[in-house]
Amino acid sequence: MRECVVKDGTERRKKHATPQGSVTRLFLLHSSTFGGGNEKYLHCDRLRITLHCSEPVTLVYLEYGMLKDWPQPLLRNQGALSKKEQQKLIQSRVVVCGCGGLGGLVIENLARIGVGRLRIVDPDSFTNSNLNRQLGATLTTMGDNKAEVMARRIREINGSCRVEAVPHDFREMDVLADMEVGVDCLDTSDARLELADQCNEKQIPLVHGAVNGWYGQVGVQPAGGDLVHRLYGNKQERGEPIPVLSFTATLVASLQAAETVKILIGRPSRLINDWLTIDLRSGDFDYSGQQDTYQ
Repeated sequence: MRECVVKDGTERRKKHATPQGSVTRLFLLHSSTFGGGNEKYLHCDRLRITLHCSEPVTLVYLEYGMLKDWPQPLLRNQGALSKKEQQKLIQSRVVVCGCGGLGGLVIENLARIGVGRLRIVDPDSFTNSNLNRQLGATLTTMGDNKAEVMARRIREINGSCRVEAVPHDFREMDVLADMEVGVDCLDTSDARLELADQCNEKQIPLVHGAVNGWYGQVGVQPAGGDLVHRLYGNKQERGEPIPVLSFTATLVASLQAAETVKILIGRPSRLINDWLTIDLRSGDFDYSGQQDTYQ
C-alpha cells in the first residue's frame, strides 16, 4: 500500500470547492470487481485528497449531495431508484439489532442496495441450530460472533459500505447514536419493547419484523409511535424456542429492508404505524387495517 495525493480532477475540484470546514464525499472505483473489497468511500477537505491505494482509481464526485455518475456496482438499481434516491442511500445510516435469521438478510439487502453506513449489533455466536436459516451461519463460522461475521461478509460484497460490528447487547451502549433508522431483528418481546422505547427517545423510526414457522409480520413504528407496544405490550415470553423456516425469514427480512429503504428515500408506505401479517401456508397477506391510506 502507498499513500498518494490524487492529482486527477484538481481543477474541477477547485471549481466546485465546498464551503470551508465542510466535507465532500467521493466514490472510489478501483479496476477490480465489486466483490473484491477494493471499492471505498473517501472523505476529503477542500484543498487536497489523500488516500491509500495500490492501483489507479477513478473518482466519481458527489458534489453538494448530487451523484454525478451512477456507481457501476449499483447500476442495476437505476430505473427503480432515481439518482437522487441512490445518493440518499449512499449517505444513509442504519442500525440493525440482531444479526441472525432476519438480521443477516436485512443487512445484506441494505448493503447491496447501497446504504452507506451500517451498525450491526448482536452479542450471540453462531451454533448448529442456526444453519437452517441464518445467512452468516456456515460450518466455518460456528462459535463466531454474528455481528462480526456479517461485517466481514459485507466488506467482501460492498467495500464502500462502512459497516460497524457491535458484538454486545444493544442495551449495554448507545447503538442508536447518529443513526437515521433502526431495524428490529430481535427475538424476545422484552428486547423489542426496549428497542422501540429507545428509538422513540432518539426520535427515529423503527422497522419491525418477526417470524414463527410459516407465519411472519412486518411493521413500521414512526418516531414517537406505539406500534411495538400495541403488538407486544401484553405478550408473555414462550419458554421454548419458536420454529423458524428459512423462506419465512427471507420474505420478512426482504420486506423489512424494503420498508427501511422507503423511509430513507422518503417514499410512502402503507405500514407506517401499521403492520402486515403473513401466512405462507395459506398464501395470505393481511394488513391490520389500522391505516387506510398511504403515508
